[in-house]
Amino acid sequence: MSHIKPRHLDIAFNVGFGASAGLAIFVSAYGVEQVGVILVSIALGFFCLVLTPFFILWRRFTKRSASPAWAYAVLSLLCLATVAWSHWPLRITYRLSRASLDDLASRLRAGETVSVPTVAGLFTIHEVGLGQDGIPYLWTEPGQGGSTGFVQTSPDHVPFNLWSMIRLDERWQYISED
Repeated sequence: MSHIKPRHLDIAFNVGFGASAGLAIFVSAYGVEQVGVILVSIALGFFCLVLTPFFILWRRFTKRSASPAWAYAVLSLLCLATVAWSHWPLRITYRLSRASLDDLASRLRAGETVSVPTVAGLFTIHEVGLGQDGIPYLWTEPGQGGSTGFVQTSPDHVPFNLWSMIRLDERWQYISED
């Protein structure tokens, strides 16, 4: 049986923390519904909280400082909290995709038929249309029980059956219908 080197277990713990933060970032950037992002972040936060004492004990067992374990835990938990609270990965992918979303909404308002699925920036749009008051909607996740995606309207006037809403700017909102 081979001897496990401290470096190998350190890498495994670091990957666990990094993968937790990375998964939450991906889930948000991909456009998963707001409550889903929060629940995933909470679950991954619990995983990090469970992982932390084992990493600290490992570092102490190998007679090394526990500071790296604390640093990885704190950084991962901060990342998870900021993703759940502000949805910054979604906001970044939205900013990178805004010109394409604006173009698609303009085409809908002009009466052009848009075939779906279509790509708008970093998002795949599966359903498009004009809602009440001619408001363009671009659903990333259409569904009979409620759709999720982008609507081009003021945050003060969102005439959809809302489950959740993320205000992206004065013209675009990311919503999930109930």
